[in-house]
Amino acid sequence: MPWLLHQVMAATEEAGIALEMLIEIRNKITDATDFMGWYMDESTQKLGISKWDAQAQYLAYHEGRSGYANQSYLGKPWLMDVSAKVAERAEMYRGQLASCGRL
Repeated sequence: MPWLLHQVMAATEEAGIALEMLIEIRNKITDATDFMGWYMDESTQKLGISKWDAQAQYLAYHEGRSGYANQSYLGKPWLMDVSAKVAERAEMYRGQLASCGRL
């Protein structure tokens, strides 16, 4: 019987640790989402980038606002490719949200 009790206690402890880790991850995701919302809002206000323009928002984040304003991304074809993929994915998500009535 003590062996079984030990197994149950160990499993309970592991479950508690797993729950703490999930809560910590959720908090980090919430913090990251808040930061991105703040950054995009600032980019909209300071650079006039639409919040719906995922490609431009990505470039402003990657290059920094002054780099975006100076169009430093134009000399980086690989970055333009990545930002185009970001825009494609944003359109896909937008379509999904629209189809389920959340947009």
